[in-house]
Parts: sequence; C-alpha cells; structure tokens
Amino acid sequence: MPPKKRTSSVKVTVPKFTRQPQFKHKFGAHVGMAGGVFNSVTNAVNIGANSFGLFLKSPRRWVSPMIPDEDADKFKKLCKEHNFDPRTECLPHGSYFINLANPDEAKLKQSLDSFIDDLTRCEKLNIGLYNFHPGSSLGSDHKESLKRLAENINTAIEKTSFVKIVIENMAGHGNLIAGKLQDIADVIEMVDNKERVGVCIDTCHTFAAGYDLRTEDDWDKFWKEFESTIGFKMGISWFRMFQTISQ
Repeated sequence: MPPKKRTSSVKVTVPKFTRQPQFKHKFGAHVGMAGGVFNSVTNAVNIGANSFGLFLKSPRRWVSPMIPDEDADKFKKLCKEHNFDPRTECLPHGSYFINLANPDEAKLKQSLDSFIDDLTRCEKLNIGLYNFHPGSSLGSDHKESLKRLAENINTAIEKTSFVKIVIENMAGHGNLIAGKLQDIADVIEMVDNKERVGVCIDTCHTFAAGYDLRTEDDWDKFWKEFESTIGFKMGISWFRMFQTISQ
C-alpha cells in the first residue's frame, strides 16, 4: 500500500484571544509542532498569538531528519494565510545541547554542525530569526570561550544566507556565558557581520543573574545598563517574559 499522506493534525478553532496583528509589539508564546512544523502556525492562531516560538526539531537530540519540502511549503502557506511574517514574527529556539564555546574540539564540531543545521531549517521555512543559548566555558578561560563562540557564529553566518542569530542572555550560574550583558557585547564585537546578530532578553534569566526587575526603578536601571553595554542600535530581536519561583 502507498504511504498515507501527512495532514495537519491541528485545526484552527475560534481563538481564545483576538489577534491584533497591526500592533507594533507582537505578543505570543512558544507553541508545539508535533505532527509537522506547519502545526506550529495553527497552534499559534488557536491561542490568538501575533508571534510565536517553536522548536525546529527535538531540542534533546543531536540529529533529526530534515524538514520535508511538503511540510515547509505548508508552513509558509499557513503563515501567509494567517498573516504571520516568518522573517520577524517567528522565533525558533535552538537545541539545548549546542555549546559553541566548548573547549573540546570534537564536541565543538558536533555543536556547530547542529547549529548550522538549525539555521538551514530556518531558511528552508523563510524564518528570519533564530534564538540560542550561548553555552558554557566548561571551566576553560572565559575570554577564550567568548572568542570561540564568536568564531563559530562567524562560520555559521558564512554558511547561511539571511537568518539572524539571536543571542539569549543567561542566568550566569557556574560557567554559563552571558549572565552579564558585557559577555554579549564582547561576542557581538567579534562578529564580522553585525547585521546577522541580535539579542533576546529573558526576564527569568535576567532576574536569576542578579538583575532585580521588581520595581520600575530597577527595570529602568537594567535597560540603562543594556543601552550603555550593548546599545539599542543592536535592537531587541525578542523579549521573553517568565516568572521566577524565587521572586
């Protein structure tokens, strides 16, 4: 028997919240893509989102099958049908295994290969932004780790065409990179094509890294440090809001 054709398993229902796509700020959420990456679009519509995050493959596996052409075409068709601009309103999250600052050459290559694979998937879907965790020094020299990270971002940019690589700030515990905004600024400084990098601010990571955001004054203080360290000229490609248990 011929194989059955894959069809979308998620149907668009009456959204719980009314979408307002004309607004400058696009509120949304991370949505599932089970059954095919195209289902992420209908999942976003079903919650009234004006933007959405997703995984392009299992975030806990090194290798996954490439997105079928048919699935990619469905994704782009649904984005157009529901007025999502995949260049600016979709933000895939990278694999949790990727560490572009790893001092081990073999493991670093494995991370870079997975990273480039993710970027290739983005471009196949016409997605313009890609968010990832910058990794860990794993106890090696911190400045050398930042240099490795930037070098691998440069390599990934050379091997792809348009997707912007969005560096997420981190909690900064242990050997994690980007707990401080200066880490992100230092990496961006070493990236050759700065038009292909952006920044994602995660409020949970920010708070856990020691930046208090609980009052308006504290909030303003953080953004003043961001402006003086990284600069709004880089833009905020994405802003992710979470509640921390400790707050």
